[in-house]
Amino acid sequence: MMIRRTTRRFSIQIFLMTAMAFATSIVAGTLTADAAETGDLKLQFKYGGEAPKPTPITPTADAVFCGQHSLVDPSLIVNQDNSG
Repeated sequence: MMIRRTTRRFSIQIFLMTAMAFATSIVAGTLTADAAETGDLKLQFKYGGEAPKPTPITPTADAVFCGQHSLVDPSLIVNQDNSG
């Protein structure tokens, strides 16, 4: 019984590795593009409503150096001029 489980588990692992290799080769083949087919894309996300004020943070690592600067939480930074 133990040999059968091990063989089944091994067969599933081989199947999954083969499927992943096949899928990777398909994706890699379809995502290539010639230089004539490429372009530039520019996006700007705008915050809806009034942007929140940046939240100041207190440095804990190099307080002597970092404490000289006004540090803010980088999780949400909104340009106050254009809400972008």
